[in-house]
Amino acid sequence: MNPDFNFGRGKARHALALGDLERNVLETLWDTGEISGKDIFDRVGASLNVQHNTILTVLDRLIKKGLVSKEKGGRGNMYRAKVTRDEFARMVSSPIIEELMHVSPHVAMSALVESASNDPDKLNELKKMIEEAEKRRNEENKEKKNK
Repeated sequence: MNPDFNFGRGKARHALALGDLERNVLETLWDTGEISGKDIFDRVGASLNVQHNTILTVLDRLIKKGLVSKEKGGRGNMYRAKVTRDEFARMVSSPIIEELMHVSPHVAMSALVESASNDPDKLNELKKMIEEAEKRRNEENKEKKNK
């Protein structure tokens, strides 16, 4: 997990920690790479009828959360996502999944399997991940025995 990532403490770190506008801005950064505040406003703010300053405020909040970086550029400040979509998904889902596994492992695992069961590709990917985890665990156990 990215140590600069900061949604808050403990259970406050969850998917709802980003508002809709923050998510839209972050999605734009993931889609474009590096982009100016004005260009983000043109892509997101104008269509949602929010002011340019609101977009800049959202960018500042995302910077404070450790999700976005800002650099001075020729046309003004340039913004870039500091985490990928996958890293972000892992950051917000891991605490939730860990809590669910603590409360009811069976329910958590069955929900995951159920969500993957309608898509053969997802189900195969889940099987592959389980096989890889078993392989890693077996290798770690062998290393421990050899010590």
